[in-house]
Amino acid sequence: MYVRLVQDMYEGAKTQVRSSVELTEWIPVRAGLHQGSATGDGNLDVEITHRVQAGWKNLRQMPGVLCNRRLNIEVKGRAHKTVVRRALIYGAETRPVKRVQEKKLDAVEMKMLRWMCGVTKMDRIKKERIRGTTKVVDYQRMSRKEDCSGMAM
Repeated sequence: MYVRLVQDMYEGAKTQVRSSVELTEWIPVRAGLHQGSATGDGNLDVEITHRVQAGWKNLRQMPGVLCNRRLNIEVKGRAHKTVVRRALIYGAETRPVKRVQEKKLDAVEMKMLRWMCGVTKMDRIKKERIRGTTKVVDYQRMSRKEDCSGMAM
């Protein structure tokens, strides 16, 4: 009942976004069932895809740190946890994530860690070993261990 009341309150509402250049066109405001959605429609698969893209974007913005072969792997792991993982799980405390979506995030993060370490799947190095050397706990274990808002890794 409360959710419907809030949705009715925002029915027909529009807003504009001011940038350094100009105002955007009028954008309709939609009230969903949870906060933190970048898409606004509540579709979690689209939201997870958006988070994955944000993670890759952050990874590609730091090639000097994450792809430097001279840097210690633990330093790379800390940089990954600070920059990339936060983009991957942003808003995770506000959305109910299914196990399939957790596995997708875990697979993407492993792909990023392998890329960062200069290892391929053909090298047949177990993910536990990669996570152990980078000291990056897997997403599923972390989300069960604590509530993601603390991020004390």
